[in-house]
Amino acid sequence: MVLSRMHAFEKLALHDDSHSAHMISSHSPKSSVAPNQRTVSKGFWEKLALGVFLSLGLWARVHEIGKQSLWIDEAYSLDLAQKGFSEIVRETARDNHPPLHYLLLACWNRLEPASESWPRLLSALLGTLLIFAFYEFCCEVASGWVPIIATGLISISPLAVWHSQDARMYSLMLTVTYLALVFQLRYLRLGNPVWLVSSVLMLIASLYTHIYAIFVLPALVVHLLLVERFSQPRRTRLALIGIAVTVGAFLPWIYVVATSAMHEAGFYKPITWLTIPYAGYAFSVGYSLGPSVTSLHQVWREASLWSHLGPIVALTAAAFGIPCMVGVFRARKILGRFRFLVGGLALCPILLPIMVTFASRIDFNARYAILAFPVFLLFIAMGLVEIPSHSLRFTTGAVIVALMVVSLWNYYEDVTYAKEDSREAVRLVSRQWRDGDCLLVIGVGPAFKYYAGSALTSHWLDFRSENRLVETKRALQDWSGTCSRLWFVAGREWEADPAELAIPTIETYFIRVSEESVPGIRILQLLPRRRVAS
Repeated sequence: MVLSRMHAFEKLALHDDSHSAHMISSHSPKSSVAPNQRTVSKGFWEKLALGVFLSLGLWARVHEIGKQSLWIDEAYSLDLAQKGFSEIVRETARDNHPPLHYLLLACWNRLEPASESWPRLLSALLGTLLIFAFYEFCCEVASGWVPIIATGLISISPLAVWHSQDARMYSLMLTVTYLALVFQLRYLRLGNPVWLVSSVLMLIASLYTHIYAIFVLPALVVHLLLVERFSQPRRTRLALIGIAVTVGAFLPWIYVVATSAMHEAGFYKPITWLTIPYAGYAFSVGYSLGPSVTSLHQVWREASLWSHLGPIVALTAAAFGIPCMVGVFRARKILGRFRFLVGGLALCPILLPIMVTFASRIDFNARYAILAFPVFLLFIAMGLVEIPSHSLRFTTGAVIVALMVVSLWNYYEDVTYAKEDSREAVRLVSRQWRDGDCLLVIGVGPAFKYYAGSALTSHWLDFRSENRLVETKRALQDWSGTCSRLWFVAGREWEADPAELAIPTIETYFIRVSEESVPGIRILQLLPRRRVAS
């Protein structure tokens, strides 16, 4: 029975090889006149298109790169990057993420004083390199127009641009992971051990960038065991050894984390039935079309929001979802023997983090599944190619590009979708600050402290649940006797104050006298009740 299954898989691999050869021949020049000139012409136009996409992608990633304020995770990254290398390693051992990006950012920031633009430029350059890596990956697994279309999509993708202007590790993780995949596939195709060594190094780098990069390994292993081992067993064995070396190289960090005191987990964001659909929506148009991050947490409380959000959500779901599903159903024809690999890259980075969240209190976020995002665009490109009607294909592609462009415009220009403006909040408080004032900041503390520096001393209190309010109430009672005025700065309240406990609790001891707002943040001035009464 085992032998029969091996023969079946062997036939499958041979069928896929012949199918891939047929695909290549079907896309080769059919003219008998000057075939070499036709091939060179095709290569020239492909290179020209790639150059245009790289240029467009770089412009999109550096445009207005320092316009928005740093958000809390970026502020944490910059604060950590200011420390020594050994301290960075010790601190990240207590955090959720490995140290490579922080170490790289620390080196990068030593080239120029930190600002909003400079640390984000590192991500922008890596994000541009991702365009090239993704193109090469697509060329390894597909042919014809698919690599060009997929590369064009990722060059203007709002999600890719957002993370390329974010001083976090996701741009680095995507780039080194897809470089690792390209190197792995080239080794399997060409047999040069340099490609295998390069792949292992990139895989190790990806694991030391974000722990969820490990979810790429099951897709690679399945591809090697189901496809490659029948046609080239020696290369498959060496590739599997390379994966084992990758895991072995990451074991020391697992030991360091296991023996370190971890940070206390923040507010737990559970999995819901919208988790996967929202991840697909973010993969399509990022975070700047339709519901903003803030409004997403109000949708279920205010049904009226659906009256104006529903149409754009439905259009986006149809424009991206239909070609994606067509691409999935036509994967056998287009991807051939690589369909197991690409399918694994689509599923593992989404489903396995969700399983981790079910099994622990580790949060799930769409960005934690971001390794599946490029493959999502690849499926869309495959679906567009397979739409039989030329006019329908053009219309669908035009709608997809239009939605992406509108989302990018919103990201650059519409404050509704802007990151919390801690920079302006600090300026507002600083202009009116007096001796004797107290400052309470929730939700945006790291970013606020980054901009405030030593000029303003802020405090944090826990409003995340009823059972955490005992110490909070005691502190507020003490402040009501010592503070001449209380400033309350609140952002990301769906995390910092999910049950809306902050205002009622604070107003037990203080009276609100004014309220102002900047994008994503509200700022209250309050006076102690006992002083007002006296």
